[in-house]
Amino acid sequence: MSNILNTLTSTDAYGNTGVQQTYFDPREIIGAILVPKDWKVDSTYLGTLGVSLKTNLQADTRKTVGDRIFPIFSFGGVTDNSTESKYQSFGYGAERKAADGKYTWTFDLLQGGISLIKQLRKFNTSDYDVIFVTRDSYMIGTTTGTAGEMKGVTLDMFDVQPWKISDGTNATGLKIKFSMSLGATKELNENISYIKTDFDIESNVHGCIQVALTDVGTQSITHIFVGAKTNENDVNLYDLYGADLAKAGAWIIKNADGSVNTPSGVALYAAGEGFDFTGTFVTSTTITIQLQTPTALAALSPAIGAEPENGLESDILSIAIP
Repeated sequence: MSNILNTLTSTDAYGNTGVQQTYFDPREIIGAILVPKDWKVDSTYLGTLGVSLKTNLQADTRKTVGDRIFPIFSFGGVTDNSTESKYQSFGYGAERKAADGKYTWTFDLLQGGISLIKQLRKFNTSDYDVIFVTRDSYMIGTTTGTAGEMKGVTLDMFDVQPWKISDGTNATGLKIKFSMSLGATKELNENISYIKTDFDIESNVHGCIQVALTDVGTQSITHIFVGAKTNENDVNLYDLYGADLAKAGAWIIKNADGSVNTPSGVALYAAGEGFDFTGTFVTSTTITIQLQTPTALAALSPAIGAEPENGLESDILSIAIP
């Protein structure tokens, strides 16, 4: 049954060795989801018969940072630098196991280019756990210690390596290294948990796209003019969404003291291929403007950046009011 959490359990003293006709034998890992330390899948997250799993994963990609999950696809190959277990030999010839080895996997990234590498390198010093995603749509994590719950696997290091130049015969080198903690060896063996999903995770769970805001007109105490384009390829949101973004509920404007300034109107601004905000803006101050949160944008009617599209998140633009 799909979208049901599975935990491979055994008794404390021994493990039974019978093999069922169908068993967990994961295919290649083609992606990963970085998840916060306190993130978990439980019965509430799954919903009845697992019907809520996809929508909850999609919603989590748009939450505020700290609660947000970050899907990363498409992996095209892996180098396994995991260490072997360590053994100690004694003078009389006996041998004992001293420690398990550690998992270290480095994946080639096929899509996203240097722009994605730039974004992912911000996680190099962060503290996230990881859910691995296989080609046959398994989510692989570890048990929380509570029955019916799964969390991410503990990372010792997440390292997005500097890109390497193409030599004409090989593509630009883009690599991501996952070095699991020593404890993760047990997390991925004795305490492994997994979900076989009934949907393609890569096609249905998307990360947010960064949007850059710019000044596109002559600002005044009654009108401000703002343009919005994606960081990659300069896709203009004026062309993409038009009037759907020309509404006060799609934006957050704040005065110099941090108070919210709700505009009285928002219109398309053809001359600058942007948006014209009408309101009251205090002279000789600096205000800020940004898109609403990805969750709020997806909740608009019509929705902006809702599945199956990527969520949108903008930078914060400061505007000096003359």
